[in-house]
Amino acid sequence: MQAILNSVTPAPFHRSEKSKLYHSTRFRSPQKSTIRKAFSRVLAHINPTVPRKQTAFTLPRWSIPGIDNKTRIRKLYDAFVFLEYMIERGNKPDAKQASDLALELCKVNMMRKAVRVMELMLRAGVPPDSFMYTFLINQLCKIGNVAYAIDVVDEMEGYGFQPTTYACNSLIRGLSNHGNLQQVLELLEKLITKGMIPNVYTYSFLLEAACRERGIYEAVRLLDEIIAKGGKPNLVNYNVLLTGFCIEGRFEEALELFRSLPLKGFKPDVTSYNILMRRLCYERLWKKAEELLAEMDDSDSPPELSTYNIIIGALAQSGHTIRALETLHKMISKGHTPIPLSFNPIIARFCGDCQLDVVLKYLDLMQRHTLSSTGTYSAIAVLCEKEWQRRHTALF
Repeated sequence: MQAILNSVTPAPFHRSEKSKLYHSTRFRSPQKSTIRKAFSRVLAHINPTVPRKQTAFTLPRWSIPGIDNKTRIRKLYDAFVFLEYMIERGNKPDAKQASDLALELCKVNMMRKAVRVMELMLRAGVPPDSFMYTFLINQLCKIGNVAYAIDVVDEMEGYGFQPTTYACNSLIRGLSNHGNLQQVLELLEKLITKGMIPNVYTYSFLLEAACRERGIYEAVRLLDEIIAKGGKPNLVNYNVLLTGFCIEGRFEEALELFRSLPLKGFKPDVTSYNILMRRLCYERLWKKAEELLAEMDDSDSPPELSTYNIIIGALAQSGHTIRALETLHKMISKGHTPIPLSFNPIIARFCGDCQLDVVLKYLDLMQRHTLSSTGTYSAIAVLCEKEWQRRHTALF
């Protein structure tokens, strides 16, 4: 990856940049009066005897059946205040309870408090387990606070914690979604020096970032470089490249890569075929799409529900409603159970053409399969609006 790094003017991930991301989602600290009130509520439900420092104390319950979400969040906050109060006075928490509290705080997006719980556990000599640590990093990256997640990793290293490969991949994925490829590669190099061993998920995140930012040829060069350095990509990584070629409209090159997969030791799966099928349908190359579907029938990766839905949607949207219906019935005859996405494009097309009798027929078929969705109702709403406009015009 050194060639990639050298190909671009360095743009290091400065702390000031991290600060911008951090402050964009920072949480306000509670007022002291609020803390006192919360702590009073906690003491009202807890044995007032302060446990000895050698004995783990118990946190107040926050998950009680029947309470509403607002009350649950308040009880979570109460438990957090009590934890902080007790640890600052030299008491040790129950490790499982403290970990559960941190996880629950993550789920309600109280990320800074979750990080604080982890810091308090370390101070009390009760280190968090790797699951909690990894979960916290992943949640921070999911909400886009990658810079804060990187800061947490750096801080935890001071306590002897090394991030797991899963946590590192969360950082790579998060930064690739919110940063640029140069920063992603620099972060990867930093994590590798700390002991991270990249895996196929790491490669996929890198390839997706390369495709988005610099195009498919850069992604191909990056994969070649990964292989040259001893990396072992899998079929998912090549499917990323197939998607990149198709998005850029380079179908022939995508097909060439697809045909070369067996030489690389991989059999194309349904996802590989669907990537090509989606592009053929997008370009309205129906004959080639039929040939590819027939090839799937004869392969180890026969068409699945997702394959038929791609074809049905494209046919209906392009006005080939009869062929879309034929594909739908063929799919059902093959033993696939349709979903709303199988019917909605067809019903939407018939609604647009004001063919009420056909719409009713397929709504009845959907009911037999106990199916309905927002997309179905939206299509019917269009039909109703057109019928209202027709009658309104007839009146005047």
